[in-house]
Amino acid sequence: MIRNGYYCIYNNIEYEINSDLDGNTLIITEDKTKIDSSFIDEYNSGVYSKNVDKKQIEELYKIHTLGKIENLEVNVENELEDCYIVGTSSLEIAKKLGLERCDKYYHQGKVLKKDIVITEEKTKIK
Repeated sequence: MIRNGYYCIYNNIEYEINSDLDGNTLIITEDKTKIDSSFIDEYNSGVYSKNVDKKQIEELYKIHTLGKIENLEVNVENELEDCYIVGTSSLEIAKKLGLERCDKYYHQGKVLKKDIVITEEKTKIK
């Protein structure tokens, strides 16, 4: 599973964290083993959320998944069965890897799993 975004530790369990339009802090998961009756699936989509007090968050951090292909670093955005969707804003890297332009300054493409080394960059937030 590719992880990009903000995560937290709440009651010794890792959750994705976000806020709603009212400024409430929400912890989010699709894993039913991490929820109790206080979580809700507001849209019946399999995504469970719970409004928590920021003081209850034990640890907060950002995770960014990166990949190395022949010493070229790219963002890893999604995982498919046999490959990853990767992207970069570097035109030089995009040309070397044959990535297609999808935005004014961004290129994306598929890379076979056997051709990439995946790492996670974790930045603690105080």
